[in-house]
Amino acid sequence: MKKLVIGILCAGMVLSSAACGGNSSSGSASGGGATAAAQTEAAKLDPKEVYSEAMKKNAELKSMDMSMDINMDMKMGEESMEMAMEMDMKADGYKTDDIKCLITNTTSAQGESIEMTMFYTDGYYYMDAMGQKVKYAMDAADMSEQAASSAGMGVDVAWMSDISLEEKGEDKHITFTGDPSKMDSFVEEILASSGSGMEGMEMTLKSVSGECLVGADGYLKSENLTMEIEVAAQGQTASMVMEMTVVYNNPGQPVTIELPSTDGYTEVDASALQQ
Repeated sequence: MKKLVIGILCAGMVLSSAACGGNSSSGSASGGGATAAAQTEAAKLDPKEVYSEAMKKNAELKSMDMSMDINMDMKMGEESMEMAMEMDMKADGYKTDDIKCLITNTTSAQGESIEMTMFYTDGYYYMDAMGQKVKYAMDAADMSEQAASSAGMGVDVAWMSDISLEEKGEDKHITFTGDPSKMDSFVEEILASSGSGMEGMEMTLKSVSGECLVGADGYLKSENLTMEIEVAAQGQTASMVMEMTVVYNNPGQPVTIELPSTDGYTEVDASALQQ
């Protein structure tokens, strides 16, 4: 039973990482209330267009400094389990041969935690986890794609069934609910491509809601997404709540990265890590 519970939580983590770039209510309270004139002006704006333009602007960044938190709470009969992931990422030189990236990740469950440090420089991807340090060759273009995917660049507006916008000081605060039915095929694709026995699981999104903050400069500053999910596996049903938060730190500003030493890493074939 416990192995099944952990498997479902892992599937949820895969889904959450792919579903969006993150969330953040922590950044969504900047500034005081807007004036009546500002709120009237905000009412003229198309929230989906504002959100889409902010996503596009973030996606064009050459440097990124962001943090992501994912928390999951699952119940299956009398069993319950929580899992949390905290990730910080800095990247500079997107879509260039000189890209550098540093990611630190802590995943916690059942009172235990696993810490990982990953970074990329000079054509190699380095990983330090659970006392093992390995490296493997990776093209700069592949690293740019992976870093952008890790950062996540927002929720697909096609999934939004209700969306509103209001002014928060100089920022625009957008709230929305999602249409779970439009995300079913997405969930199926994620589970099918994840492997590790996840193909046998059926996930049904029950509700999706979120919020984000767009700064005065047009960049997406933060996002928050909450999903309620029903999971069926091996004849049993579980309920899961996932909350994801992403904060983009000073978007549009230069990012300074201090990479760890490259000493002590064993070179491996990247394909061997996926077996």
